[in-house]
Amino acid sequence: MDAIDNIAALYIKIKGELDMYEDYVSNKLTSYTERLFNIVNSQPDGIKNEAQKLLYGLIDKRKKYQTVYMYSAALSINYDNGIFEEFLEWIPEEKGISPNTGYFLYYQLKHCMFAKPKLESENAKYLLWKLLQKTVNGFKEELKDILLPIPREERDENFALVITEQILSYTHAPSKTAFERCKTMITKMQKQVFLINTAETMSLTGAIPFFRTLSATYNDTITEEEHLLWKGTAIPYFQCDKDMPDVGVIRTILELVRDKKPGTVISIGGSSIVGNLIDFMTPVLTVGLCPSDLAFTTTAYQTISVDLSPEHKRLLQRVGKTENHVIKGTFTYELPEQTTKLSRQQLGIPEEKFVLVTAGARLDTDIDGGFADMLKKAVKHDICIVLLGTFNCERFIKDNPELKGHVFYFGFVQDVLAYMEICDLFVNPERKGGGASAIEAMFKGIPAVSTHYGDVAANIGEDFLTDSYDGMLDIIMKYKNDNTFYGQMSKKAKARAEIVMDIENEFVRIIHEFKKRCEDSER
Repeated sequence: MDAIDNIAALYIKIKGELDMYEDYVSNKLTSYTERLFNIVNSQPDGIKNEAQKLLYGLIDKRKKYQTVYMYSAALSINYDNGIFEEFLEWIPEEKGISPNTGYFLYYQLKHCMFAKPKLESENAKYLLWKLLQKTVNGFKEELKDILLPIPREERDENFALVITEQILSYTHAPSKTAFERCKTMITKMQKQVFLINTAETMSLTGAIPFFRTLSATYNDTITEEEHLLWKGTAIPYFQCDKDMPDVGVIRTILELVRDKKPGTVISIGGSSIVGNLIDFMTPVLTVGLCPSDLAFTTTAYQTISVDLSPEHKRLLQRVGKTENHVIKGTFTYELPEQTTKLSRQQLGIPEEKFVLVTAGARLDTDIDGGFADMLKKAVKHDICIVLLGTFNCERFIKDNPELKGHVFYFGFVQDVLAYMEICDLFVNPERKGGGASAIEAMFKGIPAVSTHYGDVAANIGEDFLTDSYDGMLDIIMKYKNDNTFYGQMSKKAKARAEIVMDIENEFVRIIHEFKKRCEDSER
């Protein structure tokens, strides 16, 4: 039986399971859709599109649970933007969706758009932002008795509250973002700081059947910690249990805010229900984790590393915010100390090759077909590539046999700087994320090249950007063959890294701008 026959047979079984129940997602239904996905995943786009149409045609919007499941299953087949936007439009209109379930769906779909840039239409961003607004307002209704503004004159300017949605480890990029900003406020601004991990990332509270539900890692080894130590600075800390957002726990945190009256509140990421609710009591600054784009948030202010584009301005207008909501500022990093020294010989990398490098926690989704095709052309010219991070390299080589023998994959490594310094050029696929890895390379004098899309582009600056993968290949060849050019760009790379690593001065400047705007708006 070929793939088309298998798909047809599974379609009949899926339809039968849907028809059998009034509104229930059975184990057989999940098994059949999983089998269909596994068959379709290796097929050409034409077959994927047909399979997607079949699943989409089975959606019955009178059945809430089946509707969510079938939308998510159809979407996973080929990530169609029309289906994505229709799904986002349906959720807020469905009266049976509770705030917790709305938040669960918001995070599943936010991650979906993060991983698949082709879903990033302006309207999809607007719909996702509106879904968060509706969800925050749903929680607000349950807590409105405590969400009363704290007068500016009563706020304690010596006390700062930092809200983050996930703390994992001292190597986890969003965790480091929180630690670095807490440390700066403690050591540079002499503030009393309290860091709360609300553990809301990819919340499963309120979860309903969703095809291949994603969940976040939770570090329960630090639940009892009262302080976390970051580079010699002790940061007062509290971690919520993983069943957030919980109205009772949120109320306790809001009571703390009412009691302590913090003069500064920072929300790392922007999607925290807790952080967004605190904004009803006192202004909150969101530090988004994608410096190239606006964060989805309902807080008073947020940061971004780039100039506002026409799309950004339209989005702000559509969600009811002015351009004053955005504070432009460089997203800064504090790099870990290098502890080891490596050589190409140790790692089996040919000395004579020109070595490209890229790194990331999601390389399976980051490295697209266009990037792979560019690499196939590059390796014909005594070029190889080092890959660092989470990646199914075996499958990648099977799909791209021309790269066999030219790819050196080392997995997730602790001392990234040691690997970066034995490479020649950082190359970036079109993706969100990965911003810190490019700066690690540039700190070691390794130039970078990226298209204009994403966080790496926002971090490395215009001197290191190109318009396409074809342009990237041309620049790679120039770096390889022109030593004078390489030397000039290496110096520029180091200088850019110094700017992006100046967390103390830049973050302090951003805080002062935030406070000024708060004062201006409250006069």
